[in-house]
Amino acid sequence: MRTSPSAILLTALLSAGVSSPAEGAERNAFDEEMALSRAIARFEKHQTNAGEARIPSGVLASAKGIVIFPSTAPRGMAEETPEVKGVASLKLEPSGKWGPPGFVRLREGEYSPLRGDEGTGLALLIMTDKGTRNLYGKKWIFGKNVAAADGPFGREAEPRFLRLLLKRHSVLSYLLSDRLQGGVDLQGALVAPDARANANFYGREISLKKTLRDEGRGNLPDLADRFMRTLNKLASQRDAGPNGLD
Repeated sequence: MRTSPSAILLTALLSAGVSSPAEGAERNAFDEEMALSRAIARFEKHQTNAGEARIPSGVLASAKGIVIFPSTAPRGMAEETPEVKGVASLKLEPSGKWGPPGFVRLREGEYSPLRGDEGTGLALLIMTDKGTRNLYGKKWIFGKNVAAADGPFGREAEPRFLRLLLKRHSVLSYLLSDRLQGGVDLQGALVAPDARANANFYGREISLKKTLRDEGRGNLPDLADRFMRTLNKLASQRDAGPNGLD
């Protein structure tokens, strides 16, 4: 039985990677490497061990992009507007393979504070071309220029139902949890490119758009290559029943 997503709150996501502006000036690639390592571990564990709560293979196969926010249990807020680092990737053309990671920031918006859960993260699956363009634009604001819905499971993830869902929503949200299914209330939340994190990780300034489209980023760090291999491996795994879009 699905657990109501209202039981999970964005507070859990905002507990990881909270920093003040003063601390941010001293960040280095270690922070980005930790965030990317945690994203890999969280997503791989969920897709391997979560059973019926895993993101359906057909939905993942149909996605054009993904943003992963790893999380820990809430540890309190260090600043008035906390942020958490996430890792994004787009499918490259013409190969259809997942591309290099780029970094984004998630900031809470105008919604009721949510209660976090131990070991819960969030995956945002970008299902439309408009969604990918918004991602590497200035920012997403859910409920304004991005419409999100809780990601479907089971029969609801079959092509005929998924097509109806995507007529109104460009992003599907999934909790990354061993025990819970559903999404999270993102109304008013903001996702924006993290230019400083991208520069720290790749060793030079490069836009999120160029990073995600694999344009001019030079040799990939080993951890980025591992992220791509893991994502493509998990995306190739199939569920027991067909849920892909034709």
